[in-house]
Amino acid sequence: MKTQNLLDTASAALLRAQQYVSLVEEAVRERVFLDGRMASALINKEQRIVHGYAWVETTVTALDSVLNWAVSLQSRGELQDADILGLKIAFGEYLSQLIGGIPMGQNEYIRPADFSLSEAVNLMAKDENVVHFIQNGNTAEARKKLTDLICEGQGISETFDDDMLNAVRDQYRRFTEDKIIPHAHSWHLKNELVPDDVVVEMAALGTFGVSIPEEFG
Repeated sequence: MKTQNLLDTASAALLRAQQYVSLVEEAVRERVFLDGRMASALINKEQRIVHGYAWVETTVTALDSVLNWAVSLQSRGELQDADILGLKIAFGEYLSQLIGGIPMGQNEYIRPADFSLSEAVNLMAKDENVVHFIQNGNTAEARKKLTDLICEGQGISETFDDDMLNAVRDQYRRFTEDKIIPHAHSWHLKNELVPDDVVVEMAALGTFGVSIPEEFG
């Protein structure tokens, strides 16, 4: 598939995923809103699907960011084979998770049935654009090709076409190279947890969240 056709297919698949997110949001609203406002008691009762909604929203936002990144690279003539494979693998994996279940932990998944959306997700699963990525995205062949390219020196592009995001990336990289990489293997061998002081320092760097409706914020 030609690059532009791939990006168009990704855009169409993303639109289908975004439509699913809207249905998830509506399903959650029906369970936690009372008289037009969020009810704390209902949120406590339905905390699993509220948590699940955040995971669904985050997953689709990640796909949106990946596509925007690839389109930006293409517009500058900088989109490489490794970047294309990265997009294909990401779309293949995350679309599969949206349909089959998103892992929220080692033994906890959020699935369409939890939102009473089995029928809606079945329609998404039949969309030809979604099917393309599920069948051709996160495959063993694609992962091997990407690994081979990285071994040959063609890494995935790191630029986000955003000075702030690039600065954040560099900040986390410096922290990782200084505070984590030199000690990670030793922690693993000793079956130790990441030291509290490292966690505190990492937390101090700050984090970024996805945009969600104000009434859920």
